[in-house]
Amino acid sequence: EYATYYLAREKGYYREHGFDVTFKHMLGNALAFQALASGNADIIHADLLQMLMLQGRAPEPQMRSLAVVGDKLNISLFYQKGKGINKPADLENRTIVDSPGSTAPAMYKIFASANGFDANKTTWKNAAGNAKVALMLQGEADAVAIGLPAKPSIESKLPNGQEIGYFTFGDFGVNVYGDGLITTEKMWRERPGDMKAFVQATMKGCKDAFADPVVGAAAMTKYYPEMDRALAVKELDLIRDVAVGKTQKEKGLGYHDPAKFKATHDVVTGLLGQPIAKPASEFFTNAAFV
Repeated sequence: EYATYYLAREKGYYREHGFDVTFKHMLGNALAFQALASGNADIIHADLLQMLMLQGRAPEPQMRSLAVVGDKLNISLFYQKGKGINKPADLENRTIVDSPGSTAPAMYKIFASANGFDANKTTWKNAAGNAKVALMLQGEADAVAIGLPAKPSIESKLPNGQEIGYFTFGDFGVNVYGDGLITTEKMWRERPGDMKAFVQATMKGCKDAFADPVVGAAAMTKYYPEMDRALAVKELDLIRDVAVGKTQKEKGLGYHDPAKFKATHDVVTGLLGQPIAKPASEFFTNAAFV
């Protein structure tokens, strides 16, 4: 998922703008937002829904998305084939496992409504992030909520003859944004030129990695040799599908569709019930693409 940044650095795209970029890997969005708010990171790759939720609860420091890196919400419901799940409505009277604090149960309401079934007839159970897939594979849950890029890893754990299916929310009626490149409003106002340049360099890395996933994966496995390169290539293929939507094809990688960003904002203030004092337009910019 992050190979695009490593490739941008490997090819010198950041260095061309005078940047010496250091990557910090955080265990989850919450820690990434903490790092940004405390000044321990200048820019983060994080969930836009969670950014907006946080801005409703704690509006300072204000944050702003510089680019979309997840045009499609990639939360997916994986299930074992051959057990009666063939369409979304088959999840009624079933059990889904997810990690505590996930937005998946809330997004599931939109998913169910768009696909004509009752979300209240599904039971959710919690498990640690590194254990939930195993619970689904062991039959202790009918499905697991996890990001689409997990697909190659899940498939690698399947016994011979077993297959998985999946429903990705962004393909089944949940038309909101996934991840974005996020900074603080203070950083954006004080260093707009640097912020634009960083986005442009990153998007060049994205373009190259999406064009050649083998090269993209190699840029990251160079630093993390324990990674399975074949799986990384497959994951990068999926990331390309998540990152590039209709708007990005027309306007360029990273471009925000104002209407879709407003729809994402509306989900937070409506379905999720979190008031936000400022309108959607205050939380993103397309200045890097002008």
